[in-house]
Amino acid sequence: MQTKRILIADDNDDLRASVGAFLKLKGYECETASDGRMAIAQARSGAFSLIILDVGIPDIDGFEVCRTLRSDGISVPVLMLTARDEVEDRVRGLESGADDYLIKPFSLRELAARIGAILRRSGGEVTDTLSVGPLTLHLDRCTAEREGKEIRLTPTSFAILKALMSASPAVVSRASLEQAVWGDCPPDSDALRTAVWALRNSVDRPFAEKLIHTAPGFGWCVKQDKEQEHD
Repeated sequence: MQTKRILIADDNDDLRASVGAFLKLKGYECETASDGRMAIAQARSGAFSLIILDVGIPDIDGFEVCRTLRSDGISVPVLMLTARDEVEDRVRGLESGADDYLIKPFSLRELAARIGAILRRSGGEVTDTLSVGPLTLHLDRCTAEREGKEIRLTPTSFAILKALMSASPAVVSRASLEQAVWGDCPPDSDALRTAVWALRNSVDRPFAEKLIHTAPGFGWCVKQDKEQEHD
């Protein structure tokens, strides 16, 4: 039986940690996002069975995140979290596309029960691959494939490539990539640039067409074109 993957999108570090630890004990795989843009980028991967989404998440609030996902045709179930106990807010959340609504503070047991109920209704299907042009990322075995050749990835390379392919063709910022790889404790050194260089050696160097592109001053993206690269 395939493990269900849950995205926890909340700007509260303690909540993400406690909910993630609890759900892992229940047998779920968990990933986190600390702002709305990151939540949208990760959700677009299609790799999640359910999203736990805080209404007050910064950058883009939970209502807009949910509306964006639904307008993109992303049907992954969404369980909204909020500190607001107003009928209008609950209605607004459901109208934006959420499947259920849980008011803070909440019991972890109730959270697990609501997740289970949502997944039973939805079937909790998970996509286990991402593809951009000739490049396929296998989420279940943490490897990539290009033109029939398997590409073995380090955990860091896998995390970067997953974040880039999930958002493709959009640019992923340095901050978002650091969050995807190192969570809330990114290294002080320029480790990300070195890691992207190593990923390019694996994914692009053996092939004629370059898929990983730099957007100077913004970040990186994966897309299928032949624009001039910047180091």
